Amino acid sequence: MTYLAHLARSTESMRFASEAAYDTPDDRRRAIRAAFSESGLFEQRFSLTMLAPPRVVELGVEAFRTVRTLRDLLADGAYVTDGTFQTAQHTYYKAVQATASAMRQELGIPELPFDPLAPSHDTRTRQHP
Repeated sequence: MTYLAHLARSTESMRFASEAAYDTPDDRRRAIRAAFSESGLFEQRFSLTMLAPPRVVELGVEAFRTVRTLRDLLADGAYVTDGTFQTAQHTYYKAVQATASAMRQELGIPELPFDPLAPSHDTRTRQHP
């Protein structure tokens, strides 16, 4: 469960960093990369690979890779309202859901009849500069 929380912390921190005002694109890039690094996700990924069964590790590492994709898109200048980012974010949500389902299965907990990790319906209309 801690791993899932760190996935969420990382993505939300990067989203927050990407929406702040910066003097230069390099400042924005550094802030986004710092948000990713400071989330603790690397450490949690190592813990996952040491403690989880192979299927959970496989799915968890794939979820980690989707977070890196989000990081790279934002660091390269994308905004959360861009179609490319939203497509990558959808892939992230699917990867996290698959990881969570594998964790529940491993624990012998029944699957949920709804998708608890689906994105909210964010209707912000904020446009980027």
